Amino acid sequence: MDFRQKPLIWLLIALSIPGCELSAPEKQAPLPASVEPAVERYIDTSLLISLLDQAADAYDQDQLTYPEAGSAVSLYNEVLAYQPDNAEALRGLERVVERYVQLALEAAERGHLARARSMLARARLVDADHAAIQPTATQIQLFTDANRSRMSLSKRGLTERDSTLSASLTEYGTAAKQGNCRATIRARNDAEGRWIYQQLNRGEGNGRIRAAFQIASPPSVEMMCFD
Repeated sequence: MDFRQKPLIWLLIALSIPGCELSAPEKQAPLPASVEPAVERYIDTSLLISLLDQAADAYDQDQLTYPEAGSAVSLYNEVLAYQPDNAEALRGLERVVERYVQLALEAAERGHLARARSMLARARLVDADHAAIQPTATQIQLFTDANRSRMSLSKRGLTERDSTLSASLTEYGTAAKQGNCRATIRARNDAEGRWIYQQLNRGEGNGRIRAAFQIASPPSVEMMCFD
């Protein structure tokens, strides 16, 4: 008998021998459905550069968050949507917060407290955890609680450098030096503003009065004193 031609017979014989088993080949376990090959996302460098340039222009024009379309914040966030670790965009958002803080403090110095709070609120919308937020809020509250007084100045008296007006300004300066006060001088020109400041500083007391100067009419001096 040609055994090479009878494979079925030998298979049956093998199965009839006790302890003899045939095992099926092992099947390869399928990959979990969640495992997918990594795909590197393509980033259009020229697009990012264009967005960053537009954001810088918007920042320079103080279009920080409004109008929303084309604002510095929206453009920087668009860059971060493509590239979350883009250093220029992240720094851009920081600069927006810093600019709002600056605007808030400037408004508070001028007594425009509602605008100061509005600017700070916008800063919080960009980054509520920024280190400058809380100190600025404290500063605005100090301005809110400050004692204010205002002295209107005669245009004629200023033009003539009137002695009576000079004495009144000196007395006003003496009172200001008794506490932690700041002055806002509004005058029609630089020379007039310097003269007003000199009369205020002639008042009794140590130190010099801190003052901000604005070209404005009618002329006046406003004192803001902190407890």
